[in-house]
This record gives sequence, structure tokens and C-alpha cells, in this order.
Amino acid sequence: SLDTNDLIAARTENPIVGATVSILGSSSTTITDSQGFFTLTNLPGGTQVFDIDSLTANPGPGNATYAGFREQLTQYCSLR
Repeated sequence: SLDTNDLIAARTENPIVGATVSILGSSSTTITDSQGFFTLTNLPGGTQVFDIDSLTANPGPGNATYAGFREQLTQYCSLR
């Protein structure tokens, strides 16, 4: 599991709730929970691009909106 918590100016974390998280080019998708956590399963190995779509997220403090982002990550696995 990973999280989408936003560290705000008061140095406290604010969970980003309801954001859509997916792997580009695949059917792997999920929504962040009430604590900003998410889990994606059955991911292909190797380098993937995670997409965080904040358009579905609940508003932040003061009714603020969040910016979405994409990040390339490499998954390393070893089978025994």
C-alpha cells in the first residue's frame, strides 16, 4: 500500500481522499481511501507510470483542489 497524504504548511499530513490511482496503459485502477491510502494489485513488473487523477478527490482544507501527477516507478520483484 502507498499513500497520497499531502504535507501541509502546519507540518501535518492531510489525506487526499477519493483520488483515482492507475497504471497508464493497464486496467489497474483504484480510489484512495479515507486515510489517503491505496493498493494496486496484479501489477506488471518493470517500469510503469503511476497516474494520480485528483479530479475525483474530495476537496482539501479551505475547499482547495489538488493537482494530479504522474510518476515513473520501477518495480523490482524476486521469486523464490
